[in-house]
Amino acid sequence: MASTGRKKTASKNSSAAKTRSKSQTRNKTAGRTSAAGKSVSGTSGASGKRNRKEQAPVRVHEPALNKDIHILVAMAVALLLFLSMLGLCGTLGRFLSSFLFGVFGTPAFAFPFLLVYLDLFLVANDGVSPQLIQRVCGLTGLYIFVCAFFQLTMSPA
Repeated sequence: MASTGRKKTASKNSSAAKTRSKSQTRNKTAGRTSAAGKSVSGTSGASGKRNRKEQAPVRVHEPALNKDIHILVAMAVALLLFLSMLGLCGTLGRFLSSFLFGVFGTPAFAFPFLLVYLDLFLVANDGVSPQLIQRVCGLTGLYIFVCAFFQLTMSPA
């Protein structure tokens, strides 16, 4: 029994010695430079130590801010579309109005509101799931159906 305890201790000591020798080798090669004047590192890849001057600054993305900007842009586009349908946006407004009324007909007035609603719906649900895609496609299909219904019932005979 005593001999197995000594073997375990010996193997622990040898693994600790290997770890120490690897770290000493890294420390020795970390400060050397090559003939080209570049520093030579004992390790390769991203795990090697770098000077702080060489590291690029890390940008932190704030997802809440990105969502807010996305919503504000969608609301601005919706407001532009709605004002253009009322004839308040000049030449661009006339073009957008004629395009939207040509594509959607009378329900074109609902398009900016639907755009904002779908944008809020997509931003509120972070991950894209099959149920989310199904609901968005369903709302889009319902809008197209309403447009077609209005076109059939409102068109002059």
